[in-house]
Amino acid sequence: MRSSTRLATTLALSLALGGLASDVGASEPSFRILSTAGMTSEAQAHMDKGDELIAQRRYGKARKEYRAAADLVREQSDFPAAGLYRVAASYYFEGLYRGAAKELDKIGAEAADYGDIVVNVWAVADAAWVLGQAGARLDVEKRVKRLQRLLKSAYLPDEVRDEVTSKRLGQATFPNS
Repeated sequence: MRSSTRLATTLALSLALGGLASDVGASEPSFRILSTAGMTSEAQAHMDKGDELIAQRRYGKARKEYRAAADLVREQSDFPAAGLYRVAASYYFEGLYRGAAKELDKIGAEAADYGDIVVNVWAVADAAWVLGQAGARLDVEKRVKRLQRLLKSAYLPDEVRDEVTSKRLGQATFPNS
């Protein structure tokens, strides 16, 4: 992909997925463009193809590309957070909130396996928020209880704790109530 096309696609995807984490407000998910640095060229090619497909609103095909990239990253014994978060985002922007939450739950569990407390916390927080958008009160309450336990971790950086608390805890609203 030419660099100008890649830049345009990345900017479109960034806007479509809610921007960077620091720009996330209470009214949008924190689906953020996580770094793909260190990916093999083959995995990056799948990510780039997925980004192109997302820009075309071909969510199912994009998910296949992101999952393929994630599988390649896992083969290197690395945590494929970037690809997995894009899978979840594709469900969300397709309007499939429960599918997005299910993927976020998987991301949280896998992040815990890899010892990535930051991604674990954000995945649980985002799952609660997405389920709030779907009006799934009981599911939100379960995620919030889990999130509250995770936020007590001594290994969680204070700035992440503060950001998640301000942007997610209490922000799992129910728009249809």
